[in-house]
Amino acid sequence: MTKTKTITNNVTVDLVKNNPISVRAHIVRNGLLRTRRFLVSKFGGVEHAISKANEYVHYLRNEATMKQFRKAKRNVGRPLKSEFFGRRVIAN
Repeated sequence: MTKTKTITNNVTVDLVKNNPISVRAHIVRNGLLRTRRFLVSKFGGVEHAISKANEYVHYLRNEATMKQFRKAKRNVGRPLKSEFFGRRVIAN
C-alpha cells in the first residue's frame, strides 16, 4: 500500500510501510503538467532526493523555455540522450 505525504505544493514523498521510496516533483505551466520521480535509493537518502526535486522544480518553472518544458515529458527510467536543459543535463 503506497501512501503519499506532501512536503510542499510541488513535492510529495511516496511511502511504503512508512518508509520513503521516492520523491515526486509536480510542475504545472500553461496548463501542462510534468512530473518526475527521484528514487531515494538512487539519490542516497530522502533529504538529497528532496533537494534534487526542488532543484528540478525551480529549473523547469524559472529557467526552462517552453520548448524544454514540453520535452521534459518522458517515461520513468533513464533520461533521453537528447534531454538537455540549457547548458546542463538534469541527472536522474
